[in-house]
Amino acid sequence: MNSHYSPEKTQIFGVEHFFEYEIKEDWAAYEFEVDGEIISGHLKVRGTMDLLLKPDADYLEYLDYKTSSRPMYDWATKKTKTLEELKYDNQLLLYYFSLRKLFPDYKHIGMTLFFTRKGPYPVIFGDEEYYRAEALIKNIFTEIKNDENVSWVYNDKSKNHQCSYCSLNRNNDPKTKKPLCLAYRDELTTLG
Repeated sequence: MNSHYSPEKTQIFGVEHFFEYEIKEDWAAYEFEVDGEIISGHLKVRGTMDLLLKPDADYLEYLDYKTSSRPMYDWATKKTKTLEELKYDNQLLLYYFSLRKLFPDYKHIGMTLFFTRKGPYPVIFGDEEYYRAEALIKNIFTEIKNDENVSWVYNDKSKNHQCSYCSLNRNNDPKTKKPLCLAYRDELTTLG
């Protein structure tokens, strides 16, 4: 294994790192009426990052573990992605955008796909990818806000508003009886 990725050679900053933040931009604001009540706020982004490393005080690196035996294979197009094409990968763009939002004090943020059978593939992201990610998020959020087929529901048990756009909202966890997305969030919060 490349010694750069060895736990003995670098500080582990976070494992299965859960994150959540609001995007406080005008385009990310929303206001909806649900059962006669006005619900407003800003878009929240939530997720989990596989592994965060801190090689030095100015550098944070995100490792996204992949188990595929075919590194960077795009099943939709049936071809292998190049490192340059990865700069347009929606998942990686969202992670990079989130890292920059969550950790603005780091001068350098690295992104590496780590294929368990093939090893690491570093991808270099910068300002261009950050703004591409912001545009992607803005476009998707605007599409959802403007879609007349999306309805908002109020869940009395969780006191949380959910978008019908999300499939996790449609199924409840058998143990907690909460929507799956909320059950997962609560479990991640509890486990750390």
